Amino acid sequence: MYASSLVQMEELLVMAAAVHGLGPNTRLTGNANKVVGQALQWAGQMDEVLTARPSQLSLSFGGEESVSLKGYLMKAVWFLILTTGALMAADGPSKDDPSKGDLDKLRGTWLTVSLVNNGKTLVDEKTPPKEGPSTKLVYDGKTWMIKVGDKTVASGVFKIDSTKKPKEIDIMDESGVKNDKTKLGIYELKGDTYKYCLGPAGKPRPTDFTSKEGSGHSLGVSKRE
Repeated sequence: MYASSLVQMEELLVMAAAVHGLGPNTRLTGNANKVVGQALQWAGQMDEVLTARPSQLSLSFGGEESVSLKGYLMKAVWFLILTTGALMAADGPSKDDPSKGDLDKLRGTWLTVSLVNNGKTLVDEKTPPKEGPSTKLVYDGKTWMIKVGDKTVASGVFKIDSTKKPKEIDIMDESGVKNDKTKLGIYELKGDTYKYCLGPAGKPRPTDFTSKEGSGHSLGVSKRE
């Protein structure tokens, strides 16, 4: 005698969780959540069939050969495990990702208010940017761009860790892989103000928001456009 399909489905979800390393507090988002919802709806329909016809232990589809209910459920196990895993990967970071909040806050266009490079002030209230098209820093998802007017002059991928103190940011090229061009830095977000300090490529990460002569550090403050 087989258990009801609802119980079977609970077992499937436990197995899927074990395979993907999910804990009891994990929240499924996006497509993964839809897959599990569809699976539970299917389970309810199957439970109605078994309740009405407890002796029906096989299913047939059109002219295809009938398959046992046990075999059908086992196929559903692996479909659920593989599909949920793939969709979770496609969904990317969940709402539980501590850095997601800052990724959302960084998204947009930023205008330089002040910039100090290797101890030399390039832009501040007394030293405004040179005349001509303005230089803008744009963050979109995990992509960064530097634009002069409407033209993109540099771009790449960045990674942040908002759990560190100070918060950390890695500025990488378009490969998205750390290499000798990667700049390590720290950042701070307060409302519409973005403050950052980057070390030279291939050098250690700054530990504070300063740019002393000889350090090679770039200290910038930007305001949201």
